[in-house]
Amino acid sequence: MAIADFQDGWHTRRTWTERGLHKRMLDANDILSRPLFLIAATEKSGTTWLQIMLDAPPNVLCRGEGQFAGVLTPAIGQALKDYSEFIAGLNEKVFNETPPFPVFNAEDQAEMVRLAAARLWAKCDVADETVILGEKTPGNVRAIGTLERMFPDSRYIFIVRDCRDVVVSGHAHLRRQHGAAGDEPIENYAKRVATVWAGDVARASEAAKNAPGRTLTLR
Repeated sequence: MAIADFQDGWHTRRTWTERGLHKRMLDANDILSRPLFLIAATEKSGTTWLQIMLDAPPNVLCRGEGQFAGVLTPAIGQALKDYSEFIAGLNEKVFNETPPFPVFNAEDQAEMVRLAAARLWAKCDVADETVILGEKTPGNVRAIGTLERMFPDSRYIFIVRDCRDVVVSGHAHLRRQHGAAGDEPIENYAKRVATVWAGDVARASEAAKNAPGRTLTLR
């Protein structure tokens, strides 16, 4: 093969690859440029009910559960940490006489999670008339700091359901899901859930103070 043929073939393949990457980046930028809200609450507070209602209008897309803070962020973070530690070791022990290869930092992690979230939203077939995106994960209420780093302009919808109703709903759910294995005495279950509920309500209240105008609390 002549070197010119090799270069032409490489250029063609690279062009197609760059076109695909460019489109994905444009799609991600389009997704992330739209207003975003996140639903959060203690589990069994009615977040799925709210998500389904908000997803009904054609100009809103609200899906759940993305688990961006609880699962996606630590998974990507661990992968970047492992990679960076390996590269740092090579830089120090093997290639210490040449310029070091760069490694990832916390800002890179936040940006990659943002891009991953955008790619996932794009798979929901976001319509042109969709102007607002939403995501529901109850545990969002325990990860406001992480979510703020990823989506600094996002809005939050907190649900504060009566703790007694949360206990009854959650206990019945465990029995449906796990049968006898989930048959914990409701008195014990209520004590555990009440502690979680109180912490979540306090976090929602603190978030409302720290992000005035960007939170809505439903009771």
